[in-house]
Amino acid sequence: MNVKKKDPQDNSLLVTPAAFYSNERDKTKLNWFLFEYAAEFNSHIKRHLRKKLRRKKIDDKKIADLCIHYALQMKEEILDKLSGSVENVSLSYHAIEEFKRSSISIDKDCVDSKKTIKMHRNS
Repeated sequence: MNVKKKDPQDNSLLVTPAAFYSNERDKTKLNWFLFEYAAEFNSHIKRHLRKKLRRKKIDDKKIADLCIHYALQMKEEILDKLSGSVENVSLSYHAIEEFKRSSISIDKDCVDSKKTIKMHRNS
């Protein structure tokens, strides 16, 4: 019996359908599309960028979490398009900014006078 070993460079295993539905009733075409989108987004993040992110303490799991978060944030926009309440689906950086804010700790010393967040490591 041949058992396929996990390739350490295979990041596709980090984005799973379970992130998009919790029961059989939630297995919809839209949720499956969002899963596929997140998996594809994750697969397009190149190795050299992942290496740079790892130096910033952002591992493959955190990248996959971002891809999942971004895909799930698209759901409302897609539903608005399908209902006819918006003409086009608009993809924005706001979901990425929201994810970034929720993923790092920010204190008063990290924000400058222009309200720009200065990133630093918590050691």
